[in-house]
Amino acid sequence: MCSSKYIFAFVSLVSMLEGGSAQQAPIRPAALDMRSRRLQNSYLISRVRELEDEKNRDKVTALMNNYMIQYELALTYIEKRDHTRIEKHLENAITLQPDFALPHNLLGRLEYKKNRTPAFMALCFYNLLTPQAEESRDNLLYLKELLSRIVLTTPHSADLPNDFSSVDLSLNAKNTINSSFSNGRPDYFLMRFNWLCRALIENSAHQAGFFWNFYAPYFIDVYKLGYAQAAVWILFDKPAKNPELANRISEFKAWNKNYILKRFYYIAD
Repeated sequence: MCSSKYIFAFVSLVSMLEGGSAQQAPIRPAALDMRSRRLQNSYLISRVRELEDEKNRDKVTALMNNYMIQYELALTYIEKRDHTRIEKHLENAITLQPDFALPHNLLGRLEYKKNRTPAFMALCFYNLLTPQAEESRDNLLYLKELLSRIVLTTPHSADLPNDFSSVDLSLNAKNTINSSFSNGRPDYFLMRFNWLCRALIENSAHQAGFFWNFYAPYFIDVYKLGYAQAAVWILFDKPAKNPELANRISEFKAWNKNYILKRFYYIAD
């Protein structure tokens, strides 16, 4: 079944395409089933292209500032294996609607084979947004592997965007020394999670790029505010055995719910 909020978002886009208002409040969507998504994808993209052919630049610009259009555009480039354009449109969708979970998941999977730290942050962010989703259970396997992976990398001499080579080298050293610790246990996963967060803090100065600007501050805040264990227990869907941890998990859930509103939409408590 399609979410009524997502249907409303789609109807709003149709209105925009057919001449209605381009203004709408942020909508928190859920995933469409695959058949509905393909129909939506085909219609929206074909209309954008028609508008481009008509040289209706104002309306095209308005549409390109909609997170759904950006996500759908990313999907159109999957079959073409155009990773640069997929990544660009996913990042645009996230920037426009940070709590729309699907682009985080796709971006993390896109980065999985080539970029350990960006992949981990995007998939982990998705899982903490939607811990009960079926994809989150699959992603946990990826997250375990990513944290214990040894990455062949060297620090870059130039300041490049999304350069996590120093973070990867730091994690490599820790993982080499502690290779016997299995990430199957949440306490060992937590240990590596903390290593990652500390490495982000130590290497965050003068960094640039989408992953540094969007994801890294989130994980640094999770660590500095003492929510790392609560986050890991949520990732593992692990019940808390003591009241103190149970309280921290509840606090983290409330903080996580408000984090995006406060950081990206500037909505106060």
